[in-house]
Amino acid sequence: MFAACLLALQMQDALSNFKLMMQIGAGTGLVLILRWFWWRINAIAEIVAMISSFGMALFWHFGSPSLLPDWMQMLIGVGVTTGFSIVTALMTAPTSETRLSDFYRRVQPGGLGWQVVVEHGEHQRIQMKDVSGSRRSDILPGVICTILSSIGIWALIFAGGWLLYGRWVQSCVAITIAVFCAIRLPEYIKKLKFLN
Repeated sequence: MFAACLLALQMQDALSNFKLMMQIGAGTGLVLILRWFWWRINAIAEIVAMISSFGMALFWHFGSPSLLPDWMQMLIGVGVTTGFSIVTALMTAPTSETRLSDFYRRVQPGGLGWQVVVEHGEHQRIQMKDVSGSRRSDILPGVICTILSSIGIWALIFAGGWLLYGRWVQSCVAITIAVFCAIRLPEYIKKLKFLN
């Protein structure tokens, strides 16, 4: 809490705080998404992503931010964080085979990144794939849910800020976007299959 207070004192304005939070979130985001597509990403790699993303964000915030534009700082931060995480995932022990098999059977993630787990499970005579045909990939509805949720949340955040500054038109547009996302989201949530 003391460190958070010191960091808050270093903030010059709301925009610098926003940039810092975006840098932290962007660095970890790719690794957290990658975990759903590649079995090798483990908890240690995710922790390294959080630490390195925070470190990169502090570096850009307290370093020389004028040397590079914000978008380039973001790309470099994501690249460095992802690189550290992948190296960590490859250098550390993977998640246990039992846990990976259980996860795969329950979620049925798509992509070639899980082929090793499927082959190992089938070699152990474990039924990995849903043969009933009732289980299809949830990738597309899941991605749509993620996009709608993200846009809706960001629209509400901006709407609140614009309301505080008396920008009524922008705020109404943002609220309309958030309501649209909230109305459409349940339609795609119904398409997701959750296994017990």
